[in-house]
Amino acid sequence: MIHNDPERCSRELVREALKRNTCDNLTVIVVCFSPDPPPRLEIPKSKFKRSISAEGLNVLQGVLDTTI
Repeated sequence: MIHNDPERCSRELVREALKRNTCDNLTVIVVCFSPDPPPRLEIPKSKFKRSISAEGLNVLQGVLDTTI
């Protein structure tokens, strides 16, 4: 589910990094700009998985490298 809960987002980010066996250091910082919690918002995940091929990733990296 997609949501707007900052604490849940940080937990999911750490969980995803651990699941991918990343060897990078990871720090998650939760910043709240309002004392009130965000309104509950849940959006169902799409039925389609999205991924990018190695070739697509290389093309994207090339575009990003040329625009900097």
